[in-house]
Amino acid sequence: MAIAQETRSPRPLADPGSLGLDPERIERVYELIGRHIAEGRYPGAQVAFARHGKLAAFRTFGQARLKPSGRPATDETLWLLYSQTKVVVGATVWLLVDRGVLRFADRVAEHIPEFGEAEDASVRARSPCFSS
Repeated sequence: MAIAQETRSPRPLADPGSLGLDPERIERVYELIGRHIAEGRYPGAQVAFARHGKLAAFRTFGQARLKPSGRPATDETLWLLYSQTKVVVGATVWLLVDRGVLRFADRVAEHIPEFGEAEDASVRARSPCFSS
């Protein structure tokens, strides 16, 4: 299993529980990332959990580079990020659901009328990550 590097947080860490975050769930995310790296899905990662402007957790995993020779990821690693639109849209949808502005069962066209003109206007906001 990929082991996380010792990390030096960019900001002081707050207790996740005091921010309404579950430390056990954060650990499960860390374990999942470790498994994915060990399985070769991606070489390395860096994750941070924050709420209310306070950083609750921060960790760096795996390798920053595989070729021509491996280099461990550090807190200073500069990551190449591709296709981040999905991440931003996903986080925004979750935030809007959390605030009660929309529900995953809503049709997208209910919030973006122009989308109703599409061939399949029944598309919903639900997250494919948790659909069965």
